[in-house]
Formats: sequence, structure tokens, C-alpha cells
Amino acid sequence: VTDDEWNRRTLGLIEQGKNAAVLALSGEFAQAAVANMGFKAFAWLMGIIGTLSTPGKVLAYALIGAGVGLAATPASHALMSSVPPSRTGMGSAFLDLTRDLGGAVIQALMGVVLAGVYASYLHKAFAALPPEQADALSQQAANQIVSSYEGAVDVAASYPQAQAQDIVSAAAKAFTEGKSAAIGLALLLTLTALVVVWLRYPHKDEEVAYFDSVQSSAPSS
Repeated sequence: VTDDEWNRRTLGLIEQGKNAAVLALSGEFAQAAVANMGFKAFAWLMGIIGTLSTPGKVLAYALIGAGVGLAATPASHALMSSVPPSRTGMGSAFLDLTRDLGGAVIQALMGVVLAGVYASYLHKAFAALPPEQADALSQQAANQIVSSYEGAVDVAASYPQAQAQDIVSAAAKAFTEGKSAAIGLALLLTLTALVVVWLRYPHKDEEVAYFDSVQSSAPSS
């Protein structure tokens, strides 16, 4: 079977809404084929919105994008307007530094939280397994499942369809729990930053007065 045939088969199952069949096939697909660009784009979209029948999730991500757009432009304008023209290069570099450094630190923290919650959820799930199921799951397989969602999919491919679906479903639930915790952390940090800015940073009148002083002190061309 060629890569194209694999891609068409898997995409067909997704388009028909046969999620269980897609999950059962995912391990075999990963080992036997290479996803084409169309499949990757479709998989990325599905990963963002969950399913195509959830307009609420689409609206939520649209609001996030709109919020970032409405906040980033005024913030950039405020910073660049507060430096004299002779130091615009320095201001631009500082703006990029704060954006990149802040993004890297927060993404690292969110990744740690996601991985920690994911592993904790699966450890609890393993502890609750009946003895016969726990014996059937080797320690190596358990470690691979806990290490990542991809690891869980790889392990599931070696089990019968019913058990494979249980493994992938548990990993998906654990990943969702971890993602929710990571987003909760990001929200908490955002609200904390909002309070700090509101209480400690200059308000609009002070910013306008400072901006006017900078403009008046700039040499005329």
C-alpha cells in the first residue's frame, strides 16, 4: 500500500467521523506511511478544534486571536512611542527581546505543567487497573505510554483493537487534562500581570504627559 493510499484511507475515515477507527489505525499508519502535506494541515486543524462539529471551540480560538491582535499592536506602539527617534533601534530590539524571552519562559512552564499532569493522570490510571490488566502491561510499555502521547499510540499499535482504543483514549484524556492545567497556568499569569500593570505602571494620563515631553525634547528636523 502506497503512502497516498494510506493518506486517502485515513482522511476518508476522518471525514466520515469514524474517530474510533482512526485511533485504531493511527499506530499502523505511523509505521507504514508518511503523511502528505494535505493530511498534516487537516490533522493540525482537527487538533485545534477537536472536531468540525464544535463551532464553540472555533469561536474561542477566534477570540484568542482577536485579543492578541488588539493587545499586541497598542503595546508595541506604546513602547516605540516612549523612546526618542535616535533610540528606535534599541527600542525595537528591546521589544523583540521581551516578546521572545517571555514567550520562551511561559511556553517552557506550560510544557512542564502539561507533562507533569499527563504523567500523573496515567500513573493513577495504571494504579487503578485490575491485576490481570496490570500484569499484561509491561513496565517498559507503561513507561513509554507515560513519556508522551506518541508513545502511547506506538504501544497501542501492538495490542488488539479494543485494548488499543482504551490506551489511546486514556492518553488523550491525560493530554487534555495536562493541556487544561497548562492553559490555567497561563491564564493565572496573565491575570497576575494585568494586576501588576494596573497597580504599578503609569496610567494613561501619565503616559500621555511623558510622550509629550519626549516629543517636545526631540530635535526638530
